[in-house]
Amino acid sequence: MQMISDIFLNTLYFGNEAYRYLLFFGILILSIILSRIIVWVSENIVKKIIGKTKTKLDDLIIGALDKPAFVAIILAGFYFASFSLQMPEWLYKTYHTIVKIAVIFVLVWALIGLLDVIIVHYLTPLTKKTESDLDDHLIPLLRKLSKISLIVIAIIMILSDLGFNVTSILAGLGLGGLAFALAAQDLLKNLFGGLALITDRPFKLRERIKIGDTEGYVEQIGIRTMQMKTFDDTLISIPNSKVADSTIENVSKRKTIRVKFTLGIACNTPNDKLQKAIKAIEDILNKNKYTDGKATVYFTDFGAYTLDLMIIYYIKDLDRFLPTKHEINLAIKEKLESLGVELPYPTQSVELKK
Repeated sequence: MQMISDIFLNTLYFGNEAYRYLLFFGILILSIILSRIIVWVSENIVKKIIGKTKTKLDDLIIGALDKPAFVAIILAGFYFASFSLQMPEWLYKTYHTIVKIAVIFVLVWALIGLLDVIIVHYLTPLTKKTESDLDDHLIPLLRKLSKISLIVIAIIMILSDLGFNVTSILAGLGLGGLAFALAAQDLLKNLFGGLALITDRPFKLRERIKIGDTEGYVEQIGIRTMQMKTFDDTLISIPNSKVADSTIENVSKRKTIRVKFTLGIACNTPNDKLQKAIKAIEDILNKNKYTDGKATVYFTDFGAYTLDLMIIYYIKDLDRFLPTKHEINLAIKEKLESLGVELPYPTQSVELKK
């Protein structure tokens, strides 16, 4: 029996004895078991210990590294297990290159997770304590650019492991920079447009603005577009370059909104009624709790069919603009009716003489 087992273990299969394959898979199984043990220790011991600390940053970091660490240990098993087998030179290099590429991916995965934890749970709360909202715009850009930078570095490392001459590739990119800039000029315009909006600060996040015929609340300024929530509850994206080149009306910066209109009353209205109507309208406008109390009413013109009153007042609450106009118009109509002042339709009088 011992002889049979010895013969089996020392028999060559595809250039390796059987015991080498058993050793290879044994190392892989051990690495999987070790990774599971480490994850269990992290979940049941480490997290309970750091959960007692005052800061939650360490809990978040451990949570972000759990899965990458699990995969990294298994990759380490693949790396060390390879030494138990005899391989041709080309196969050995290919095997180790694949493992290295996988390690780079896991490393980038872990670093992106760490960056997210630090930016979202540490830097973002700090920006809320500052008076300026510039950092509120920069944090999302920093988050995206840091991820892009890590991915680019990973690609360069992978190309280097695959045998490409990274120096010549970068030199080629330098020579082709002008062509790339021309091809990507819209992207660059939007990027610089976004930076201009952040630095000039014509508006802040969640402020109400108007660009052309589009009005709504600013949700986010990204690398390429600005997102705005319209009054139809629709999220729209406008290229940063277009926003930067447009006339921007920051509605939220208004302390009041002016309302100006002409009200025509009947031409046959006596002067005493006209003066009472003017005084009554001023009282209605100035006593409304949503106006600033600085309304003016003047008899300005003789119209074709009416005596024209120019009415100007200011609404303080932007969110109650239409309801306030509605209330005031109803109150003016009701008061004029009680005074016996007519709001005439256009009419013509024809006088016939014999």
